Amino acid sequence: MSKSLGVFLTRCLKPTVAGLALLICFGNTAVAEEYLLAKGDVLEFQVLGIPDLRQRSPIGMDGTVLLPLVGAVQAAGRTVSAVRDAVVARAPQKGYPVQGVGGDVWQFVHPEAVVLQVVEYRPIYLTGDVANPGEQPFRSGMTVRQAIAVAGGYDLVRLRIDNPILELTDLKTQYNTTWPRLAAAQIRVARLRAELEGRDETGLAVSADGGLSAGLLPEIEKVQGELLANRVDDHSKEKQAVRVSLQHIERRLDLLSRRQENEQTAKEEDTIELERVRRLNEKGLASVALLNDARRAVLLWSTRALESFAEASRMERERNDLQRNLVRIEDSRRIELLGELTAAMLDVADLNAQLQGNAEKLVYVGGLRSELARGGRQSPPEITVVRKSADAVDRISANEETDLWPGDVVEITLNVDWILAPSLHPSIAAE
Repeated sequence: MSKSLGVFLTRCLKPTVAGLALLICFGNTAVAEEYLLAKGDVLEFQVLGIPDLRQRSPIGMDGTVLLPLVGAVQAAGRTVSAVRDAVVARAPQKGYPVQGVGGDVWQFVHPEAVVLQVVEYRPIYLTGDVANPGEQPFRSGMTVRQAIAVAGGYDLVRLRIDNPILELTDLKTQYNTTWPRLAAAQIRVARLRAELEGRDETGLAVSADGGLSAGLLPEIEKVQGELLANRVDDHSKEKQAVRVSLQHIERRLDLLSRRQENEQTAKEEDTIELERVRRLNEKGLASVALLNDARRAVLLWSTRALESFAEASRMERERNDLQRNLVRIEDSRRIELLGELTAAMLDVADLNAQLQGNAEKLVYVGGLRSELARGGRQSPPEITVVRKSADAVDRISANEETDLWPGDVVEITLNVDWILAPSLHPSIAAE
């Protein structure tokens, strides 16, 4: 570059370049005047009139930035203007080879042509109750409100549900269908208790609260009452059938006992007759045929006695079995009823828990739907800006108009106490 060109740059470009450099470096007073560069910021170095001397360099982990001609310059913890001053102070001592007609010519860089600016700030981070928490590029003059808008607005991500209007409809359906099931389970428990206690009525009055139709409740009670009556009647008939069989056995045993008595009497008489015929036969007064007939008569009654004894033993076993069946019928029925009662009580507890859970969800989702319909919030969000400086980390209480700095972490918390405590929000009950 010739001497005349240098004079031209000095006289003509000096005011323009200086003003441009100041505009770029200090255009946003909220950031440039006070903002201290930090690791991760990206600087752009440029010498006007020399396109090859243009480079973007990030501030490294050691806090320095590598720039053409001047090498490593300490940047972290300093303002942009301070870093530029350091670059300008060192730039005149360095030459830059420019290819000329007769070969490379070393030319010094004019300080007024040096431009240094931040082209990429450290990102900011949003966390908490926003639709899309995470990292955002920083823009000069950025406020909390703008960052929240870029993040999709406020959203209860930690309490995320589907569309509250549709969800409320589904929850109401679940709530209304749980009530009849609960009422039926309660009546079933009452019916089982009545069976266990031998009563023919449940004696339970279930209210029609919670959306249970007044016509459905009496129908459930009627069906359960008929079921109770039928089961009690069936149980009575089963026991009565066993009792009738026992009565038949008892009558048969009584008849058999009488027959055994008659057979025993006849056997004793025939035995006496056999002894008389045997004495007469010894005296020659009775024939052998008559003696044999007497013996056959005694043998016949002995055989009949054995048959009667065997039949009596079999009938006694049947009677014992029927008596045991009568007891077993009662025991089995009680065991079955206790099992059904346990299952029914568990159903009541489960349905009560479901009903309570649905009621709490209805309060919560109803509140969200109300907020969606009103398009507002019950109270301002809690906003905290976590800002790291050179020697400390500060937690700053902020609002939507607070200016952000590069590297800030914005914590956003919506107040949901009115949702979790329905008594604080009575309008929900009217939904």
